[in-house]
Amino acid sequence: MKPEVNFACGACGNGLVLPLGDPHAAVGCPRCGTRAGLAQAAGGAPLERCAACGSEALFVQRDFNRMLGLVIVGIGALFAVKTRFLSLLAATLADLMLYRLLPRITVCYACDAIHRGVAVNPRHAAFLAMDRWIMNGWRTGRTLRYLCNSRKVREEIIAEYGVPPDRIDVLHNPVDLARFDPDRERPAREETRRPQTLEHP
Repeated sequence: MKPEVNFACGACGNGLVLPLGDPHAAVGCPRCGTRAGLAQAAGGAPLERCAACGSEALFVQRDFNRMLGLVIVGIGALFAVKTRFLSLLAATLADLMLYRLLPRITVCYACDAIHRGVAVNPRHAAFLAMDRWIMNGWRTGRTLRYLCNSRKVREEIIAEYGVPPDRIDVLHNPVDLARFDPDRERPAREETRRPQTLEHP
């Protein structure tokens, strides 16, 4: 595969693709017409910065469709009782096989750009190894349960690492209700909305 970066148009969020070899490469968004180029070109050397936004916050993962992973786990869970949980085992093995076969991609934390066909930076691969060690803890009994701060993160962990859904709990970030009180702030919000004739949600 030729090196390329998949990223979102800064104006409308539409998905765009650019080759990484040409520092002057640019593409026009078919939805809004905005021209987008590379923040940093990438050749054969491992990535140091995101080609789309220039951020150094990069990590490595397998090029795995998370929705497909959720579907596989969901089917395994659906037939778990009838198959004496053998379907969950089969789903886990299927996820593991796909995980090992699919190539690695480098993803940007800052803008979610996906870099394909580029050499893996050892610094970013170290995070992949650490994540794998942590997320495989349930297989060895080293980790009993996992906590994540949103349903989306929970779904991503299930799809990416094959962790059983019943091993992951969602604990949302806490909110100081003494400081953020919707009922107390309601009069001020309504006063602000009234001149703009905005309806209350």
